[in-house]
Amino acid sequence: MKNRKVKGFILLEACVGFTIACLGVLLLGITIKQNRQTEKQIEKRVDKAYAEYIFRHSDKKTLLVHDHVYHRK
Repeated sequence: MKNRKVKGFILLEACVGFTIACLGVLLLGITIKQNRQTEKQIEKRVDKAYAEYIFRHSDKKTLLVHDHVYHRK
């Protein structure tokens, strides 16, 4: 009887550990995805600001920055 309780406890402990490990991997994936999205947004803002700076200080009509063409307003 005691041996069955120990086996059941070990099984429950393994399930809890597996659940915690899965949650850790899931949260890590979500964090990485969010960081990439934020990085892309920041890069777009920086590229736009750079293009505006170049347009203010030169007579260019178009500018290619990171595969995106910006036009003078």
